[in-house]
Amino acid sequence: HAPYLPYQYPAAPYLPPYPYPYAPRGTNGFAIGAFIASTAGSFAACGLGAVVGIILGIVALRQIKENPQGGKGFAIAGVAIGAVVVLLMVVFVPVAIYVDR
Repeated sequence: HAPYLPYQYPAAPYLPPYPYPYAPRGTNGFAIGAFIASTAGSFAACGLGAVVGIILGIVALRQIKENPQGGKGFAIAGVAIGAVVVLLMVVFVPVAIYVDR
């Protein structure tokens, strides 16, 4: 009678290595520009930078939607800050002109 041998599992098949990771997506340049223009435009250029920031932010959001990149938060912040600055300019400039009379 032969000695008892435990069951031997077959060797695992060879698995290919993992594929290389994707290259970094990068951050959309228009999104960064929108944030900077809206932020800087709120302090200088009589709010003109805020309008530029809104436009750049909308362009960036469209580009990010078509080609996945980073920077969606920058684009949204640029549009939001720009909109608040423009709204404040629309409200406070006429008030300042009226009070100055």
